[in-house]
Amino acid sequence: MILPNFLVIGAQKTGTTALSQFLRQHPDVCFSRPKETWFFDERYDKGIEWFASHFEHYEGETAVGEGTARLLQSKEAPSRIHHHIPGVQLVCILRNPIDRAFSQYHFYVYTGKASPDRSFGEVIRDPESEFGQDMIRQGKYINHLRRYEDVFGKEQLHVYFYDAFRSTPMDVVQSIYERLGVDPSFTPEASSKHNVTQYSASRGAYHLVRKGWQMIREQAGHYFPQATEKLRSQVRSLFFDTEKPTMNERDRSFLQEQYAESNAALEVYLDTDLSHWI
Repeated sequence: MILPNFLVIGAQKTGTTALSQFLRQHPDVCFSRPKETWFFDERYDKGIEWFASHFEHYEGETAVGEGTARLLQSKEAPSRIHHHIPGVQLVCILRNPIDRAFSQYHFYVYTGKASPDRSFGEVIRDPESEFGQDMIRQGKYINHLRRYEDVFGKEQLHVYFYDAFRSTPMDVVQSIYERLGVDPSFTPEASSKHNVTQYSASRGAYHLVRKGWQMIREQAGHYFPQATEKLRSQVRSLFFDTEKPTMNERDRSFLQEQYAESNAALEVYLDTDLSHWI
C-alpha cells in the first residue's frame, strides 16, 4: 500500500493549488489524484485503504504527496497523520492573514459556500457566524504550527511564505524539491494561474441563477459532466469578475487587532520579521 511521504497542509488561499501543480510536474514526484482527498480531516472514516487508492498511479517515484489545504488548522489531523505516516514531511505556505481571509471570503461567495448578501466586514464581526470566526481562526498560524510541532517536532515542518512564492516561485519550488530528496535542478513549466478567486458583481441576480444552476446540475451533471462544467463557468462569468475589490480600512484595522498577538508570537517562533503584515 502506497502512502505519501509529504503533505501540503495549507493554508487555504495561499497558493497551494499552484504549488501542487509545480510539484506534480517533477518526474520523481507522485501527487495524489485529486490534489485534495480530505482524508485526514472530514473523510477519515473512509479508511486508510481508500486514502491509498488515490496513489494507484504510483510508478516508483521518490516523493509521494497529497495537498488538502485545511489540514493546517485541523485539530484532529496531526495525530491522525502521525498514526499512519509518522515520518511524513509537512509543507505549508503562510500569507498575510488579513489578505488570506479577504480572499477566502470572496472565494466562498464565488463557489456558493457563502452568501454575497453579507459583506466581509459584517461576517468577520459576527460572533455567531461560524464562517466568519473560522476565517479569523485560520489566520492565527502560530496555534496551528505549535499543534503540529507537538506531534512531529519542528524538523518535519517546512514553512514558506506566500509573498516569496508569488515573487520567486521557482526558488520556493526548487527548495521544496530539495527537502523532498528529488532533483532540485528540475524546472517545472509555468502555466496559467490556478484556483483564481473571482468576485461578486451582481448579488440579487446571483441568487436566482444559483437556484437554477442547482437544478441543472442535479438533472444533467451526471450525464454531461464536461458540458455542465463549461456552462457553469460561462454563467459565473456573467456575475463574477477577477477584478479584486479593495478592503476598506475599517475592516483591515479590525483584523490587525485580531491578529496582532498571533503575528507577534509567529515572528518569534519563525525568527522572521512580519512587520509588513499590516
